[in-house]
Amino acid sequence: MPKFIWLGTSVEDDAHGRERIADLVETPAAVRFLSMEPLLGPVDYLRQYLNRLHWIIVGGESGQRARPMHPDWLRAIRDVCAEMGVPFFFKQWGEFHPADQVPPPGAAHGPMGNALRTGRAHAFEDQWSWKIGKKLAGRLLDGVEHNAMPEVCNV
Repeated sequence: MPKFIWLGTSVEDDAHGRERIADLVETPAAVRFLSMEPLLGPVDYLRQYLNRLHWIIVGGESGQRARPMHPDWLRAIRDVCAEMGVPFFFKQWGEFHPADQVPPPGAAHGPMGNALRTGRAHAFEDQWSWKIGKKLAGRLLDGVEHNAMPEVCNV
C-alpha cells in the first residue's frame, strides 16, 4: 500500500459515525484517522476501533450557530486514546469556552465578561459554557495543549 494514502472520516457523536468508522478500519490506508469535529456528543463506542486507527483529531464547532462541546466528551476521548496509545490532537474549543476550564487571559474583562453579563452561555446539566468566540476560547484541555501526531508523519 502506498505510504501517502491517508484516509479519515468524520464523527460528531454516538448517533453518527459507527458505520463510517467500521468502513474506515476495513479500508487499506497508511494512516486511518477520525476528525471528530464538531464534536456534538459523547462517542462511547470509540474504544472498539482504536486499535485500527492511527490518529484522532477533535474540535468544537465554530460559526454563528455553533453548539457547545462538553469537556467530559473530550476528556473521555483523550483518556481512551492515551490508554490505547493513539495520538490525540485537540484542535479547538470552538465558539464556547467551558466554565470548568481556566479562563483565557483577559477574558473576564473582554468577550467572556460580556458573555457573562449578556447571557451568551449554554447550560448542560452539570456544566456552563460561555460563547466567547473560537480565537479566545482557545485549545487547552485541563490546561494542556494536545498536539499528538501519528509517527508516520515522518514518511
